[in-house]
Amino acid sequence: MSEKRIEDKIKEDLMKSGFPLELEISKVLEDNDWRIFPNEYILEKETGNEYEVDIRALKGISTKTKDEQYKQN
Repeated sequence: MSEKRIEDKIKEDLMKSGFPLELEISKVLEDNDWRIFPNEYILEKETGNEYEVDIRALKGISTKTKDEQYKQN
């Protein structure tokens, strides 16, 4: 198999997977101030099984007290 054919086959297989979508979603989340943790393994305590999570994202949210809200109005 030629090098070009191997490269084409790899690209084809990647496009069939969810990886390109995973990259797009990660980029959108990061651009909107989310913190991304790609490809993490989560341990299920009850069974002891591990599961891979493609993307885990966290976003901090600040809240204002009632006093702070009144000061701004």
